[in-house]
Amino acid sequence: QEACKNRSLEHSVRIRGRLNRPELLAVYTQGHAVIVPTRSDFCEGLPMVAIEAVLLGRPVITSSLSNALDVLGSAIVEAQPENIESYVQAIRKLVANKPFYDAARAACAPLSAQFLDGKQGLAAVLDDTL
Repeated sequence: QEACKNRSLEHSVRIRGRLNRPELLAVYTQGHAVIVPTRSDFCEGLPMVAIEAVLLGRPVITSSLSNALDVLGSAIVEAQPENIESYVQAIRKLVANKPFYDAARAACAPLSAQFLDGKQGLAAVLDDTL
């Protein structure tokens, strides 16, 4: 937040931090895409924020470090890891190419089904395994 203020970006960049569910849904519906800038010095699996974005019909800008490409492929706009300009180019591509943006949004609905199917949930997998 301090870096945004120092660069006079507080009117165009909002750092919200952790939100409760109603606030989170409101923020997602106001946006056009979600950026997940995972770094190489931070190990994570499939980021929940990427799944949430797809469930709400928002394309995801991220790199291969997020482990989302295999699962959310056609809803992803891939950026190069730790390359800010690459993320900027991904944003510009979504803005400038409406058919590309529309296709990424349209890809979200069929991808969402896997996260809403109770047969693929943790309890079902444990039941099958045990």
